[in-house]
Amino acid sequence: MALQELPEQRLARLTRWCLSGRRAQAELELHAWRRGDDCPPKAVVLLAALFAQRGQFGDALGILDNVGQADACAWVDQLRIVLLLETGHATGARVAAKRLHHRHGNDPAVARWLELLVMSPGAAEAVPDVAVEQLVDELSQHWNVITSLVLAQQVSPDAQTIALLRRAITVIMRDMLDDASHTAVLCQALAELAFLAGDVDDARRWAHRGLKANPYAAPLAIIVARIEDDAAVGPAAATVLARVAEAHPHYPDLRAAVIRREHDDGRTNSARMLLGRWLQQEPDHPIAAALGQEMAA
Repeated sequence: MALQELPEQRLARLTRWCLSGRRAQAELELHAWRRGDDCPPKAVVLLAALFAQRGQFGDALGILDNVGQADACAWVDQLRIVLLLETGHATGARVAAKRLHHRHGNDPAVARWLELLVMSPGAAEAVPDVAVEQLVDELSQHWNVITSLVLAQQVSPDAQTIALLRRAITVIMRDMLDDASHTAVLCQALAELAFLAGDVDDARRWAHRGLKANPYAAPLAIIVARIEDDAAVGPAAATVLARVAEAHPHYPDLRAAVIRREHDDGRTNSARMLLGRWLQQEPDHPIAAALGQEMAA
């Protein structure tokens, strides 16, 4: 008989799913889990973040509001601040920031996070090299913060913060040349940040570098699919997607990326055929339905 997953094991698995293209499956399980007594606040944050990435900020805030204040972890207030800023509720964001600082301000990672979101007076000043060095030290010790900071910038981008993160994570990459265990994750972060900064060439370079470390990384393949091909940097997006999709045939985000790239490259008949096959198999799948509306527009 298989051993039942502990809550932290289940959360780790669902987080991996979100990072590897299985977001829709993770979302369904998170919805069911949050009604249970053993659902930790971080799982609720993960579910809310999935809504935020689709631009459903009000729904994401509603999910966070179901977390009791006594049970809330720092991540709950961190995501709430980002969502309030995105929806124009600056006063609410300041209140949440004060609450976060009061509860968790002694945590260096939280204090730095608040600065990075331009919630402290010194954050608007030019960032000196010593600030980059300090951030490098903190991120090297708290890997989980990197993903949350990138997500925060995807929801509410700030040019200075993006530049600081890119510099710091690049230093981390340089210092860990002999450690490939985190290469794909760091390359994904750098590619996403470069994309946010409008630096498509750098985004392409980091995505392909990450794929060299992990040729079957679905998130990196999805990034490549959003960028114009450059044979001097790496293989064509269609080639990358075909390889990764074969390894992960049931990842809906990846499946959508394949169809979208076919459509964007002018292979509209192929895109319609692939989408039609998907809708025939799963007529109520939200990602497939949304993609159909996108292609019809």
